Amino acid sequence: MNVNIKIKTILEYLPSIYNTRYSYIFTLYGVEVSLKSLRCNVINGGQLQQILVNESPHFRCALECFGNAIKINQLLYLNRSLIAGYLECNNLEQCRKYISYIENAHPDTDAIEAFQNFLKLFTKSLECGSERSCNYRVLVKRESDSNGENFWLLIDGLHRSSILLALNELRVSARVKFP
Repeated sequence: MNVNIKIKTILEYLPSIYNTRYSYIFTLYGVEVSLKSLRCNVINGGQLQQILVNESPHFRCALECFGNAIKINQLLYLNRSLIAGYLECNNLEQCRKYISYIENAHPDTDAIEAFQNFLKLFTKSLECGSERSCNYRVLVKRESDSNGENFWLLIDGLHRSSILLALNELRVSARVKFP
C-alpha cells in the first residue's frame, strides 16, 4: 500500500513537549493525518507488530461500541465483577476480545479498568460529536517500511484514533515526534 505522507498542511510550527503519561516527547510541529492509513503497534504473541489502526482490537471494540451505544451506556454503571457476564450475554464479542488483548499484552494492567476507561472515552466522544469539538490530538512519527514506503506510526492515541475512526472521522490532528 502506498501511503502518501507528504506534509500538505502543517497546522502549527510550535516546539512543545508532549506528555504521554509514560514519557515526555519533544515535537516541533503539528499536522493532520489520515486515520485510514495510520499505523500502530500492537503486541501479538509476545511480539510487537505494526498494523493499521482499523485492524486493531481497539478499533474493533470501538466499532462494536458504536453499534451498541445503549448496551455500552448500561456498562458504565455495572459493578466490575458483572462486566464479563454482561458482555457475553449481550454478544459483545469484540469488547471481550479487547479485554483479553489487554490481559495478554499488558499483564500488569487491570484489563477491566482499562476497558471502563475506554468506555468513558468513547461516551465522551459521542457527546462531543466530532474530533474538532473534543479537540483530540495524537502523537505520531514518520517511519518507512522495507520497501521504502513512508507512513505515520502512532506513538500515543490509539484509543482516541480507534474511536474517531469508528465514528467515521477521516483525519486527526497530530503532533510529530522530533526526530
